[in-house]
Amino acid sequence: MSQSPLGANVSDESVLKYKQGWRALNRLLHQDRSFSGRERNCAFINCEGKGFADNSAISGFDFPDDARAVVATDWDFDGDLDVWVSCRNAPRIRLLENRSLNKSDWLGIKLEGDGSLVNKDAIGAKVHVLTDQSDKPIIRTVYAGDGFLSQSGTFLHFGLGNIGKLNKVLVFWPDGTSYEVKGINKSNYYS
Repeated sequence: MSQSPLGANVSDESVLKYKQGWRALNRLLHQDRSFSGRERNCAFINCEGKGFADNSAISGFDFPDDARAVVATDWDFDGDLDVWVSCRNAPRIRLLENRSLNKSDWLGIKLEGDGSLVNKDAIGAKVHVLTDQSDKPIIRTVYAGDGFLSQSGTFLHFGLGNIGKLNKVLVFWPDGTSYEVKGINKSNYYS
């Protein structure tokens, strides 16, 4: 990953190289070419409060494609998130299937509005999942899009880890109404 020069203690040579780099990028842009620095794609894993570890090579994310967009969705409906990557160059689209053997509990919920008070896609709805092992709910929101040139699947995915029991699911609709569901089983999809 590229970085700008930092601080006042930067040599004149470093500043000159930095400016030359910007000129080169500007030239590429005017020639309608990519100004990608040929950086490899990166993926990091959360080390539970101890920072992040680079997981790029082992996860398969470090391919040299000029990636532009990423979408996480459970493509094969096995409970873990797979990743679609859209690239500027070939291959234009790439599926990275999650083949992790470490399976944890999860929950998938797809909401649908009534089409009058709440839009059919339930955009703006929030879902709170409450468990018996935490006072804090796990919250997901239905969005129209997730990022640059991308939109994830229509199911809200809750990675539950090894929680105990699901107490209840609360749905907060965009029109201000709410709905409570009990008796939901882990590692299932609901709509």
